Amino acid sequence: QIHVKYKSLLVVDLETTNIDTLNAKLVGISLCTDERNSIYIPLLHDEGQNASLDNVLILLKPYLENPKPGIIGQNLKYDINVLKKYNIHVQEVAADTMLESYIYRSASNRHDLGTLAKTYLHLDSISYEDLTGKGAKQIPFSAVDIEKAATYSGEDVQLTYLLHQYFKDKLSAQERLLLQDIEIPLVKVLAAMEYTGVAIDVPLLQEQSVILKERLADLEKNAWELA
Repeated sequence: QIHVKYKSLLVVDLETTNIDTLNAKLVGISLCTDERNSIYIPLLHDEGQNASLDNVLILLKPYLENPKPGIIGQNLKYDINVLKKYNIHVQEVAADTMLESYIYRSASNRHDLGTLAKTYLHLDSISYEDLTGKGAKQIPFSAVDIEKAATYSGEDVQLTYLLHQYFKDKLSAQERLLLQDIEIPLVKVLAAMEYTGVAIDVPLLQEQSVILKERLADLEKNAWELA
């Protein structure tokens, strides 16, 4: 039996079989409402007792689709599209720590959860490769022991919660406005574009390519003359 009672924040993290949302299947779901407690729901592990996928989705759907207060996560665009495949349509994104990190320090070229936890919280975290290995010997997440998966995924949602608290205090009023008015609303837009695809006018693109090549050649010739 699953019952999630929350008033302010619901942090979500999905464990899946694939980084490609269109091919990803749910292996497990982690949830938390603070930095102290989290739950991991195993769904598709090779060994151990998994919860019923249908029952879990029915129970969680009202919480994940609740427009108030919405959900929090790290790179929620991915989670939104995976959940959409399971007929769960996220209505509101309250915060995305990857975007908060980008707004806070856009010059940084790394905004993954492990780096953010180390940089801002001074905490070491379990990496995905710690559980699955690397290269040719890497195992799928579904082959990971449920208890180890729960520790890893539970840590992810708790770190996400802590990072959100950190950025919330650090971001300026202007940065918060940029986040809420532009970046957060774009999450669902970009997710929909990735999920549905974008129509492309191929002949027009080919025509533009020819024009750009001619323009580039002119610029290159002019640069040589100036040199």
